[in-house]
Amino acid sequence: MSARESVESVLTILRHRLENKIEMVTRFGEPDVILCHAGLLNQAIMNLVSNAIDAIEDQGTITISTGAEGFSYEIAVSDTGKGIPETIRDRVLDPFFTTNPVGQGTGLGLPITFSIVKQHGGDLELWPRPARSCAS
Repeated sequence: MSARESVESVLTILRHRLENKIEMVTRFGEPDVILCHAGLLNQAIMNLVSNAIDAIEDQGTITISTGAEGFSYEIAVSDTGKGIPETIRDRVLDPFFTTNPVGQGTGLGLPITFSIVKQHGGDLELWPRPARSCAS
């Protein structure tokens, strides 16, 4: 499976949710072909990108990077959205936990993604949003 093809197919499906407010940045590294269950990889990437879209309230950027990191393969999705508060970061992988209003999410996206990553022998890491600096 090509990581590039997987990311591009997910972005094609989600393009309508970007609403001309979100810039997509992709950085495809090598190797591009990885051994995986293609449908599951697409589902995991779709869940991560959907969450990133939901996190951006106004204008923003989502960056997707793929490629080898040492002996591992990494797919990273980052966004300029509001981030996950430290107080709930430990709960976001719990099934049915959601910060969305009733009827706007099941709370299954990250738990399913975590399960897919584990099935492939990987890890899912959630990093805090970098602090912003202000210049005066």
